[in-house]
Amino acid sequence: EGTEIYICGGTPFLQSMIKELETLNVGDESIHYETFVPRLSVKV
Repeated sequence: EGTEIYICGGTPFLQSMIKELETLNVGDESIHYETFVPRLSVKV
């Protein structure tokens, strides 16, 4: 109780980590994440 989890990375990594945390009974409200994705090149 009172534990906050912060993770960041690519989508497959985040999905894997969140799934694992759920098996450890970590509640969704305690899991915070940020997604890293490749930057898209846009020609102007």
